[in-house]
Amino acid sequence: MTKEQLQGQIKVVTEQLELVTKSHDTLASKKQLETDLLSKEINLLGIKEREGKNLILHHERELGEIKDFYRQTQQELDVRTKENDHLVSLLEDQEQKIALYEEKEKSIYALANESKKRIEDANLERDRVLLKEQQYLTKVGRLEDQLKKEASDR
Repeated sequence: MTKEQLQGQIKVVTEQLELVTKSHDTLASKKQLETDLLSKEINLLGIKEREGKNLILHHERELGEIKDFYRQTQQELDVRTKENDHLVSLLEDQEQKIALYEEKEKSIYALANESKKRIEDANLERDRVLLKEQQYLTKVGRLEDQLKKEASDR
C-alpha cells in the first residue's frame, strides 16, 4: 500500500473515529442528562416518600389522640349515665314518697272533716239539749208559779 492510500485510510479511520467519538459524546451526554433526570426523579420520589411517611405518622398520632378522646368521652358518658340513673332512682323514690304523703294528707283531711262534722253534730245536740233544758226550766218555773198561785188561792 502506498503512502497515499495509507493516509487516505488513516483519514477515513480518523473521520470514523471522530464520528464515533462525537456519537459517543452525544450518547454519553444524552445518557448523563437521562441519568441526571432519573436522579432528580429519584430524589423527588424520596422526598415524597418521606413526606408520605411523615403524613402517615401525623395521621397515626391524630388517630391515637382521637381514640384517647373517644375513650375519655365514653368514660365520661358512662359516669354521667350512672349519675343520671341514680338521679332518676332518687326522683322515683321522691315521687313515691310524695304520693304516700298525698294519700296521708287526704286521709288526714277526711279525718279532719269527719271530726269537724262530729263536733258540729255534738254542738247541735248540746244546743238542742240546752234548749230543752231551758224549756224544762221555764216549764218548771211556770209550774212552780202555778203551784204557788194555787197554794195561795187555797
